[in-house]
Amino acid sequence: MLSFFISCGSILQVQKTTIRQEQLPVVCNGLVELINTSWIKSKINKCHFDNGIHKKLEIEYGDCLKLMNKSQILELLGSPDDTEQQFFYYYFFDEERSRKSPLIHYLFIGFDKENVYYIESGRRVIMS
Repeated sequence: MLSFFISCGSILQVQKTTIRQEQLPVVCNGLVELINTSWIKSKINKCHFDNGIHKKLEIEYGDCLKLMNKSQILELLGSPDDTEQQFFYYYFFDEERSRKSPLIHYLFIGFDKENVYYIESGRRVIMS
């Protein structure tokens, strides 16, 4: 079972991607702007601020992400917060909500060798 810390930390920054929009297929229109304005990562811990971007990536950009390979995902989103075999995990934490519930949100990206084949966002119990 993966572990997670109780706080993402208060030092957050928007993590901008190095991919340019014109490098991506048309189905990815708007993705670079979304990442460059809403992909907010802790400078201290391995986690992201929970502003709902995980769900937006799954629902609105899932088809786009499935056209990418592992190196493109790393260029787009940066290093994952955790890895397990052929899977990347990105964790999202909202300190206010976490006081009421032991759940965090996640974005899970699965690879078939080098290419994305599965994307899921959801909630899981915080393990400490």
